[in-house]
Amino acid sequence: MANGEITGIIEELQQKTEGDKVTVEAIIDRLSGRSYGPFILVPATLQASPVGGIPGMPVIMGLLLTLFSIQMLFTSGKPWMPKRLRKQTIDHQTLAASLRKANKVLGYVEPFLTARLSWIIHRPGIYFVSILAILLSISIIPMGLVPFAAFLPAFGLVLLGLGLTANDGLVVLVSACFAIGTGYWLYTSFA
Repeated sequence: MANGEITGIIEELQQKTEGDKVTVEAIIDRLSGRSYGPFILVPATLQASPVGGIPGMPVIMGLLLTLFSIQMLFTSGKPWMPKRLRKQTIDHQTLAASLRKANKVLGYVEPFLTARLSWIIHRPGIYFVSILAILLSISIIPMGLVPFAAFLPAFGLVLLGLGLTANDGLVVLVSACFAIGTGYWLYTSFA
């Protein structure tokens, strides 16, 4: 992966989404043609941030991430979303400010991302990645009962989304460690 590709995606998204309000559908259209990485990365980043501590947010993000993860398992095209969700709007200035902040963080992380172990990210390895994403996404929902406990699977999904977007299989494998940690935490907490 060329340095600057992920930050380039975000800059392109900033430039091509115009108007006072931006629909979720417009954002998806701008990301279309790319892997499912950005579709996992964005909601997982929200869940891993302090926003994820808002009551009800783990359920919403967990369901959205599960929806994308299941689609990643069965299709390779543009993700489907319910019409009501696609038509939701976001203030353009709020979106631009969030994207600028994300770009700062990604600017630090991006130099460490490179295309490696790509067999994990392409068929048949993508089946493992999809199942991993489904398990992490579903685990966000019960872990949301404990404030900020859903950070662990959400951060695993952030890594998975980065790995998919950057075609970096090593980062995806690291996210599997978060899946193991999440499973252990769920087992010891609820068993």
